[in-house]
Amino acid sequence: MSAVSAKGREKLLKRVFENEPLYELLTILSGVCTFLVVPAFLYSVYASARTSVGELAGLLIALAIPFIAVTVARRVIDEPRPIQTYTFYSESRSSTRSASFPSRHVFSAFAIGV
Repeated sequence: MSAVSAKGREKLLKRVFENEPLYELLTILSGVCTFLVVPAFLYSVYASARTSVGELAGLLIALAIPFIAVTVARRVIDEPRPIQTYTFYSESRSSTRSASFPSRHVFSAFAIGV
């Protein structure tokens, strides 16, 4: 059960979406976080490869298995994106129509961080 009701989630998303400066700030922060994750991942692959081929293989397997599991879960859960659910979104912001949950990029950032 979600800690936030569907009505509360819709109200919060609407407030964020309609507040242009806040929306832009969150968009920038999202981009910065994505930019920081890529070097962290590449460094972990490099460090593992320097240690041993076995450790590199272990790292790639440790990331691949859950990534595949999340991909399968997305197809099973098939949660729509907020732009598909709520009426206050304009189509100009996003045209993505794929499943929204669970998020692969958030999972990837978590897996790299762990």
